Amino acid sequence: MDQVPRISRAYLDRVRRQMGESWYRQEFCCSFEALEGLVYPDFARCVDIHRKPGYDPVELFLDPKLAFPRLKIAWRLLQKQLGFRMLMDVIPLDASLVKGSHGIRPADPRHYPVLISPRRDLLPEKPLAATEVYRVIQEHIRSR
Repeated sequence: MDQVPRISRAYLDRVRRQMGESWYRQEFCCSFEALEGLVYPDFARCVDIHRKPGYDPVELFLDPKLAFPRLKIAWRLLQKQLGFRMLMDVIPLDASLVKGSHGIRPADPRHYPVLISPRRDLLPEKPLAATEVYRVIQEHIRSR
């Protein structure tokens, strides 16, 4: 931390003593380390799912370990309404709950996706590979 002259060594030493080594390294050395024994980082449930790019399909599920999930949700919302800090901990972290094809091509060609265009001359006669779709769309844009 000697690279930032406006932050004194005495201040850094005091922060290190007060907040601990892990917090100090995170704040001043950009060293983000999970504590030993944790399966997930402390912030795994604290990410605001509405302000991040993309989404995790697990976020569409309620934790199956909860006996009464709706009651838990109601309780958490009441806490929020009353001004308490709360953690909406009803979303699981178990990725095995997500099922489905995740991009696997259907077995039956009748169930393949369809690319429709008014310019038949820009479409090949044979089915397109998924990696060719971008090129075909680009050709349509350029030909306008």
